[in-house]
Amino acid sequence: MDADHRHFGLLVRDLDRAVAAGANDTILEDQIRLIAHDALLHFDKEDALHTRYGYPPETSTRKLHNEIGAILRSLLRKDRDSLAIDGAAGRKWSLPPAQLKVLLVSHLIYEDAAFRDFLTRERTLG
Repeated sequence: MDADHRHFGLLVRDLDRAVAAGANDTILEDQIRLIAHDALLHFDKEDALHTRYGYPPETSTRKLHNEIGAILRSLLRKDRDSLAIDGAAGRKWSLPPAQLKVLLVSHLIYEDAAFRDFLTRERTLG
């Protein structure tokens, strides 16, 4: 999982750099799709680990995987033009890159850390 987290961090860094550099919408949309796809694969791996190690299903992690996963699958289902909506003040994103970053990074920091702590406690007790 640590390799997944490092890879995800690099994808987020690349998105940040693209936004800061004023990259065009095509580049940003491609980066967002890549992050969404990567996050969904990561959630699947985590869910399998949760089951394998008996992580309680009532934790917020599984609920968040479902909620965030629905948002990400929605982004991936849409065609390129529906990722963003033209507004009077210019391009307005249906899910702004900064919001996507906050959503996924906060999951990584809080939910994945809780699972790590759970595994540490189980190993200590077991």
